[in-house]
Amino acid sequence: MYHLFNFLGDFFHVYFEEILKSFNRFFTSGGFSNKTCKR
Repeated sequence: MYHLFNFLGDFFHVYFEEILKSFNRFFTSGGFSNKTCKR
């Protein structure tokens, strides 16, 4: 059971890191800020 949780922990850690990277790319590209500024 411990190995299963260990595996899930590593998997989600990498998964969330990728999500944060994509979010950073999205926000730094200015796509979100441009949409809000045009309002």
